[in-house]
Amino acid sequence: MRNKTLFRISLTAMLYMMYFHIGYSLLLQRRFLTKLLIYIQEHNEYFGRLLQGKTITINNAMNILHGLPLLSKELIKEQGRQIYSDNITESWTNFRNTGGSTGEPLFFPICYLKSFYFDQELIHQAYLYNKMGCSVTDKIAAIDGSRINDEDVKNNKYWNVNKSGFPYGTIRYSTLHLNEENFIHYYNSINIEKPRILRGYPSGVKTFCQYLKERNLNLSFKLKAVYLTSENFDEELAAYISDILGCAVWGQYGHTEVSVFAYKKPHETCYYCSPLYGITEILDENGNHVKKGECGEIVVTGFTNVGLPFVRYKTGDLAIYGGTQRNGTVVISNLLGRSKDFVYDKQGEKVYLVGFIFGGHIKAFNDIREWQIHQKEKGKLVITIVKGVSFCQKTEDELLSFFEKEGFAVELIYRDKIEKTMRGKQKFLIQEI
Repeated sequence: MRNKTLFRISLTAMLYMMYFHIGYSLLLQRRFLTKLLIYIQEHNEYFGRLLQGKTITINNAMNILHGLPLLSKELIKEQGRQIYSDNITESWTNFRNTGGSTGEPLFFPICYLKSFYFDQELIHQAYLYNKMGCSVTDKIAAIDGSRINDEDVKNNKYWNVNKSGFPYGTIRYSTLHLNEENFIHYYNSINIEKPRILRGYPSGVKTFCQYLKERNLNLSFKLKAVYLTSENFDEELAAYISDILGCAVWGQYGHTEVSVFAYKKPHETCYYCSPLYGITEILDENGNHVKKGECGEIVVTGFTNVGLPFVRYKTGDLAIYGGTQRNGTVVISNLLGRSKDFVYDKQGEKVYLVGFIFGGHIKAFNDIREWQIHQKEKGKLVITIVKGVSFCQKTEDELLSFFEKEGFAVELIYRDKIEKTMRGKQKFLIQEI
């Protein structure tokens, strides 16, 4: 049964690749959007009011969508159950959490509006694996935020086994226990398992690679590809991981809200947003679409979840718009991170971290295993650092000089570890202003 399911998912993913090639994806996108809008018009109190009296067709669906107001987390919380589908009962159990690491958690129901044989998430995961030259039957290992029970931790087993494997990993190693003492158990296990694909958080995969390099170790097998997801990363980190593990590094951008699916090819900064997963807009502060080369917030409309329909949903992520291809693929030239990821300089001006820090390309960053920025006062930063083995006085001097030249007073604090979020991610900024 599992092999039949994987075959059908893979076949549908290959059909998607064909649709993109022959230009059929725009028509499919309009069909999916029409289906979504008609559904929420009939089954959602909030959107039903906005769409009342409208006749929705494949020809006008896009215009109707663009006439709807933007959706924020604040608005979702204000609306309460009015923004849920009418089939979400009091006894509904399929809910998800998102945004805990940003300070804006959201608890929402999941109810899939399916297209073809399966939901869009599985189809697109298979689609990306195909583009990577991999198969849905290849063994996948993950380095993510998996929770490990106390008994396994006592026995130095810092991973869970998932028999289904696709798409999130047959064996899932936890970032929560990956440290100098435990690394050897991760290393031995992954050499026994010999996965073809390593999937995971960029911060977790980076840490694993750092331990390999520090101990002058190599994997005993050849990976087909590395698949980075759930956190932002730059080309410098991708090149570092590729060099250590000896394979291509791909990236994927998406959300727990299942409303956007984008992938990044090796050696590129661009992300390509699938028009068959949802509709991606890049909007300015006034809600107008930005021009090519300009920065805006990513706003998404997902075709899959109707439990709480994310229609023109403000993600809080900033990006440079790279245009739209003929097949409907929206190109993100550069993913800049969250709109809330900024610090204040002495004059009270916002300085966005991605452009400021990661655009700096200073060598000192390579000597740091983990770090976290904390701000309570304008122009002042407290930076907590977990040193790498190559960290030295020269590293510290370069860091201080880098921030001081930009007008920031900096206090450096050194720790053995930095606490991760409940999902095993590394919270990079704590902003208290």
